[in-house]
Amino acid sequence: MKHLIVLVALVLSGIASAQQYILPPNANGGVLQPNQVRIDSREVEPYHPTTPFMLSLVDPIQVPMAHWDVTGLRIGLIFSNCNRMTGLDISVFGYAQEARALQIGVVNAVELLKGLQIGVVNYAATGEGVQIGLVNVIADKDFAFMPIINASF
Repeated sequence: MKHLIVLVALVLSGIASAQQYILPPNANGGVLQPNQVRIDSREVEPYHPTTPFMLSLVDPIQVPMAHWDVTGLRIGLIFSNCNRMTGLDISVFGYAQEARALQIGVVNAVELLKGLQIGVVNYAATGEGVQIGLVNVIADKDFAFMPIINASF
């Protein structure tokens, strides 16, 4: 059992330390930092690295960090936070700027929802999707609050 704990700790620390080395080069040959902007002739958009898996105890104790996009599975033991979530999110309290996902948890919160939220409390500032829970809020609707089920299309 001790060997397993040591192995998990080494893997998580290796992933955390490797995050700084997988950022793409910018036009000057340097490396873009997570909050820097990539400028080309078509659009200006912040760069967010993507990962297929996120494991979180509480933000900032999560691998990878909150500025990453998750395309795959996110597991949050207490509180998880990421930029964009695409896939399956299982968290006690999960937050994302944008979720194109199935979110399952006690509290689910997103700025832009395109998917399904199942939880006790579900919140979306705007979006298209379905919420199932005791408290469901899609803030930009005429009737923002609906108990049991709420939808916006």
